[in-house]
Amino acid sequence: MSSSTQRNGSGQFVKGFEPWNKGKKGIQKAWNKDKKMPELSKKYKGAGNPMYGKPSWNKGLKGYGREWNKNHPPTAEQKKKISETLKRKYSSGEIMHPKGMKGKIPHNKGKRLDDIYDKETAERLRKINIESHKGKPSHRKGLRLEEEYADKAEEIRMKIKLARSKQKFPVKSTIPEKMIWAELDKINVTYEKHKTIIFEKGKGNFVQPDAFIEPNVCIFCDGDFHHANPAQYSADDYIWKSRNVKAKDIRLRDSKINDALKKLGYIVKRFWASRIKRDVSGCIDEIKKVIKTPA
Repeated sequence: MSSSTQRNGSGQFVKGFEPWNKGKKGIQKAWNKDKKMPELSKKYKGAGNPMYGKPSWNKGLKGYGREWNKNHPPTAEQKKKISETLKRKYSSGEIMHPKGMKGKIPHNKGKRLDDIYDKETAERLRKINIESHKGKPSHRKGLRLEEEYADKAEEIRMKIKLARSKQKFPVKSTIPEKMIWAELDKINVTYEKHKTIIFEKGKGNFVQPDAFIEPNVCIFCDGDFHHANPAQYSADDYIWKSRNVKAKDIRLRDSKINDALKKLGYIVKRFWASRIKRDVSGCIDEIKKVIKTPA
């Protein structure tokens, strides 16, 4: 086949053209074959590097790092080709299908950055993560689970509640909590901090008393603001105006929790944070009476 008939009008090789080096080996040799990387690295290190001392051609320029296909979604034909290529690679095992990871435990599950990286790297990555989300609203802000997951919403909600029940709230202990714990330690009362108690199994609702004394005593140290102390807030006062939550809503919630716990046989004692700070010994005296009360 002559050189004029080797390529078509677009400059591509025509079908049936046979390359001159087909089946031949050893014709071309890589320039770095048999050379060790340290030798190459040393050669091009410092002044040996042709770019040594020269600024980057795009330094200070913006927009050169944009994706070449930004604002140009793939056509239907391109999507089809991508799909066929991925299917072929999945079936051959060249790459793993995302569903192939289902049921497998991720290598970093349950690990913090400090468990994977050294202290300096972990801190740097943590700062990058914080900065990247700073000032940005959540992509789910204002959306309910029903709007995102439709019929799977309730199942997902149960999973979230189950995961949260294994966490301890609040993350930092309050001063009133520490005061109650310290007094219980003084009188040698054994208790558990923030024990998870599920009071509505079907709905996955749970509560974590600030101190739980076996077999059935739940002690809560209620913040005057977060639990809407009647001495400070009237029924119609907003506690969280952005959520349209009033003092009476919070009191109703706490009342329902108390009733649910009592039905399960628990003894519930709630103390306002302001009272604990003012009269912690009086709170402890009440707890002593409850401990002696038979279940």
